[in-house]
Amino acid sequence: MCDELTIIVQPQNVDMEELASYVSDFIHASWGVQTKIVFDSCDEKEGSLNIIVDEEAVSGMEEYDLLIAPHSITIKANHPTGAFWGFQSSDRGIKRIS
Repeated sequence: MCDELTIIVQPQNVDMEELASYVSDFIHASWGVQTKIVFDSCDEKEGSLNIIVDEEAVSGMEEYDLLIAPHSITIKANHPTGAFWGFQSSDRGIKRIS
């Protein structure tokens, strides 16, 4: 496990700040991993969780695309609700990259 997991969130708005805070707290409480939240960065890096909300990503409000690579995870949704469900589906992968 790494000492710190970077959570990259796009775009920065109130809903995404709340989601990022929830994700950060959950990861720290579950696995003891410190997190760093970065907003509006395009820099995916090893050991990062990328949460991207883009209206063109998928069609439904609760839908998401989840890509688990060897050293990063990317969740794309068109609404923060979909990003939340993507995070819920990715917890095993997060343990692996953190």
